[in-house]
Amino acid sequence: MWKPLPEAIRRSGQWHAPDVFGDVAKDDTRQSSHHRMLLSYARHDYPTVPVALRLRGNEQVVDAGGGLGALSLALLEHYPELVITLLDRPEVIDQAQHILSSEPRIELQAADLFQPWQVSADAVVMSRILHDWDDSAAIRILRRARDALAVGNEIFVIEMLLPETGVAGALCDLHLLMVTGGQERTAAGYASILTAAGFDLVEVRHLPALPSILVGRAR
Repeated sequence: MWKPLPEAIRRSGQWHAPDVFGDVAKDDTRQSSHHRMLLSYARHDYPTVPVALRLRGNEQVVDAGGGLGALSLALLEHYPELVITLLDRPEVIDQAQHILSSEPRIELQAADLFQPWQVSADAVVMSRILHDWDDSAAIRILRRARDALAVGNEIFVIEMLLPETGVAGALCDLHLLMVTGGQERTAAGYASILTAAGFDLVEVRHLPALPSILVGRAR
């Protein structure tokens, strides 16, 4: 995947990576290993997330791009009165049904995050989704999240942050460019796309694990 790296860098913002998510969806074995990888990240990074979100505990929450439900289950363990709608691609929802069928507090909904979401919520949680996309695509997803929220409600974006100066995280950034066409961002970078989608970045909460939580408020 890294062979066309020089071309991707030269085209600066006009590079279109292969549709890795579509390719994964066509191969059951690859899809299974892909989600095992994501679950391994989740087990390491999510234990401190529920407390750090500081929810009331009775919200309607959308877990956008929630995969097989690792974050949703972590949230319910800490906030048992939440009602969660997990949105993801149809083939991912098919897998999630085998894992989450006995959990009535999680509604599974097949969705294209770029299209209107058939749901409204008190809060949206979006973990490791926006880094898979360039700014224009990420803003489109965020606008769908904004449509699902009333003014004053919050989105919680869980992502690794690049430092404002220096090269830490640069290899991760290049990897995303080549694999998904996405990018890692600084806090200022996330503030910019949140603003473009109708949110104000009101806080950045740093976690003991790799990701941070960016809190955006709908305006």
